[in-house]
This record gives sequence, structure tokens and C-alpha cells, in this order.
Amino acid sequence: MTGTPAARVEPMRAVHAEGVLTVYGLGIDEGNATFETAAPAWPVFDAARLPGHRYVALDRTGTVLGWTAASAVSDRCAYAGVVEHSVYVHPDARGRASRGPSWKPSSTRPRRRASGRSSPESSPRTPPASPCTAASASGRSASANASAAIAGPGGTSS
Repeated sequence: MTGTPAARVEPMRAVHAEGVLTVYGLGIDEGNATFETAAPAWPVFDAARLPGHRYVALDRTGTVLGWTAASAVSDRCAYAGVVEHSVYVHPDARGRASRGPSWKPSSTRPRRRASGRSSPESSPRTPPASPCTAASASGRSASANASAAIAGPGGTSS
């Protein structure tokens, strides 16, 4: 098969907002994907998704066929690196064959978590120190530990 593929995948940007929110609204209307009752305004949607983990599938004309994105589950230290993911496909685009593994991972090796730590299959038994683990051990807040780390041994930051 030659020519332009039926769909291409690229990072989600503000230019895709209208199409992304339309597809999201259609998914919400079906009642199977989320507890949300309406798509939010773009600034709210945008702020809730991790910037490096958002993609759109576009047809030849640039129309959004679907999107995928990851969101942090919580800002609590216990959930560092844990995400929920969403995949929404326009009802008219479902069941179309696509060329190539655009939505498939490029490797089956264990992946790095969003926090930068390895997945359980490849991580050492003792996780690396983080402001979260240091905070719980010292009784100080994570931000206090981060401030102390920035200040260094002299105790003041520049």
C-alpha cells in the first residue's frame, strides 16, 4: 500500500482543542468511559493532563479522530508516578484499519514510570530516595525537604 496513511499520530496541542473536546463530549454522552457529565473548557482539560503524555490521531485533513492522555492520579507522595490513562475515539472512526503500530508500544521491555523510577520488574529492592520518602522518614514536609536539599550543607539557598 502506498500513499499517505489514513491517520497520523502527533502530540496534542491547543490547536487540537476543539476536536479533542468534541470527541471527549461524545464519549461522555455514551456513558461508558467516565463519570464526568460534560467536557470541561480547554484550560481545565489541558491543566489536568501530563504534557509529555498526550497524543491525537488525525485524519488526512487534520480532523481529530481520537486522543489519548495520561493524568496524575493524585499529588500525594504515595501515588508518585501513578497515572490513569484515557483513550477516546470518535464513533465514526472506530473500527477503521490503521497502517502500522501507531498506538502500540515500540518495545515490550519494562518502561520507566512518570516519576523516573523503573517499573517493579527492573527496579532495585530499595527505591531511590525522594522528597516524599525523606519527608515521611524525617517528619518534615516534602517541600521542607526539597528546600533543605536546595540549600545544601550551609543551610541557605541563593
